[in-house]
Amino acid sequence: INDFDTHNDNDNRQSRQLGQLLRGLDYLFAQLDALGLADKTYVLVGSDFGRTPSYNNENGKDHWNITSMLLSGPKIPKDKVIGSTDDGFVPKAINAGTLKEDAGGLRIESKHIHRALRKVAGLAGGELDKQFPLPGEDLPLFEG
Repeated sequence: INDFDTHNDNDNRQSRQLGQLLRGLDYLFAQLDALGLADKTYVLVGSDFGRTPSYNNENGKDHWNITSMLLSGPKIPKDKVIGSTDDGFVPKAINAGTLKEDAGGLRIESKHIHRALRKVAGLAGGELDKQFPLPGEDLPLFEG
């Protein structure tokens, strides 16, 4: 799905695109259930950037370096939210062990997500993991 790059008319365009995305996800999860694959499939929904917290002169929002992700899969805990931002969409740091807000902690980045996904998939420490190492700390993103 494209056309999320809403530098103008953000609210109308985002609402339309998010509706399309949610219909697609509903279809995907229904098909996974019908085919008996829901307990074997991981779904990650994200973007390479987010939208600014304020509007530009054309009622749009420009690129922002903060975004969110939605993850689903057999080893991904349900109803769990990790990380937050302040009112200006500046990320709040978290403790690497507890994942709770901690001003002296770190900012969650895509490298942390990818490291955690490798662990869940059983690839951490394997030959490909060694051949293509990822920087960053291991975070218990998908535990408990």
